[in-house]
Amino acid sequence: MKKIVVISAVLVLLAVGAYLGLPVYRAWKQKRFQAQAREFMAKEDYRNAALSARQALNMNPSSVEAARIMAKVTEKFHSPLALAWWQKVLNLEPHSITNRLDLARCALLLGNYLRADQALREIVPAEQNSATYHQLAAMVAMAENNIAKADWHFGRAAELDPQNKSFQFNRAIIHLQAKNKGLVATAMATLETLTTDPGFRKDALRHLAMAAVKNNEFSQAEEFARQLQSAAGATFEDRILQLSILQTIASPEFAARLEQLKTESAKTPEQVNTLASWMIAHSMTDAAGQWLATLPDNLQTQAPVRMARADALVAGQDWKGLDALLTDQNWGELDFIRHAQLALAAFQQKQTMAAQSSWQNATRLAGDRIKSLTLLARLATTWGWDKEREDLLWFITQRYPAERWALQSLNQIYLTGGNTRGLQRVFTTLLDYDSTDVIAKNNLASVTLLLNPQSTRAYELARAGYEKYPKNPAFTATYAYSLHQQGQTATGIKALAALPAAQLEIPGIAVYYGVLLASAGETNKAKKYLDIAVAAPLLPEEKELAQVARRGL
Repeated sequence: MKKIVVISAVLVLLAVGAYLGLPVYRAWKQKRFQAQAREFMAKEDYRNAALSARQALNMNPSSVEAARIMAKVTEKFHSPLALAWWQKVLNLEPHSITNRLDLARCALLLGNYLRADQALREIVPAEQNSATYHQLAAMVAMAENNIAKADWHFGRAAELDPQNKSFQFNRAIIHLQAKNKGLVATAMATLETLTTDPGFRKDALRHLAMAAVKNNEFSQAEEFARQLQSAAGATFEDRILQLSILQTIASPEFAARLEQLKTESAKTPEQVNTLASWMIAHSMTDAAGQWLATLPDNLQTQAPVRMARADALVAGQDWKGLDALLTDQNWGELDFIRHAQLALAAFQQKQTMAAQSSWQNATRLAGDRIKSLTLLARLATTWGWDKEREDLLWFITQRYPAERWALQSLNQIYLTGGNTRGLQRVFTTLLDYDSTDVIAKNNLASVTLLLNPQSTRAYELARAGYEKYPKNPAFTATYAYSLHQQGQTATGIKALAALPAAQLEIPGIAVYYGVLLASAGETNKAKKYLDIAVAAPLLPEEKELAQVARRGL
């Protein structure tokens, strides 16, 4: 009897095991995990939301909902993985315009403007007629400093969603910078209308006041500043703005207002620092130092006040005084700034070893806190300490991949300095973060071909970019040069010749067109493009290519 029972139990277990493997059970479990992920997201329990979403994806890698939850969670924490997750969502639902817009929005959030632009370009014109699309496109244009393009997109967004006042506000801010007096007047009128909206009142008044000063309309500037002071939620910075206006118009009220703010700020160390910084920036360094020295002892020991005194000594280039002030102090969490300024004082006094030691202490105390590292990088930039700034930017990039501004800063440093190997490192890092970034692929291929013309990987990257965007002049130039290096110069010339004539005269395109033409024996035609290249600020290797080809004509 016992034998029969044992056998029956085994059969039951086998049956249950078989059931657990059935598609219907797996589908049920997947839906259950997705439901849990939704519940956790609603409660802002992102850790468990991610765990549940991953479990759902383990059972069904094609789950759009689970992938979207992973995208939202990683985006919440500004992780560079968010872009990869949004790309997965898009891959699973490639015809969804919303998915492409979400990808572009996430890229903007992470500071990856090139990726955002790429995502928006992939939306066909027939699907671009939405306020969200134009808002994102305007933000990309602003990042590219293309004010006219941003203005047009904000205008379209406002037309498509006239109830959204943020579009009106942003466009008015752009128009304040215009040279056309009519546009400026219209912008001012729009902002004055928005002052009646509690959500926009303070920001509108701030911009109105600054615009009035710029236009030498001083009475208006004073009135806007007065209204700003009486607005609900007006800040100490708003009172500083009013002080700036009074100084600009040489108002007899300026001195009294400054003394009033000195008294008011003395209640809060942070406000003391704010006012002192303003005074230093407005040619009142000595007055700031004298005022700070008279503050009571309970304020003198506060880090923001100590920082303000140090800033006044830096502005006055009193390096011995700075060293004396900072020695044997402790600024708590801000002590890294004290050590950085000790490094500056030592450097200015030709004390190289002491400067290096203090800077090392500053970076050590900053640890891996992004705000502290960013502030140190800004100080290094201000002081012209290029090597220290570069090292900090790379550390930030490695510790905080989502802080794309650090990579963009490195890109600008290397581009300005003609450091092709540095650019190669930047583009390699970008591609490591996002393997779908076609712009990074092209840029990496371009600089790699300059450093290693026989690179097989560079050939592959160049071809991939060109095949996806054959009308992009930069991609075409990279691809054409890669063909040239493979002995297919004629094919490369044909690809470049298909571009509009104006694009061929862009220096970064002209250099490659001229080199290929010269190599093919078309010397007369090549000269025009090589002349353009030689006179332009290109990378050293590109200039060398142009000069060698030109000498051979």
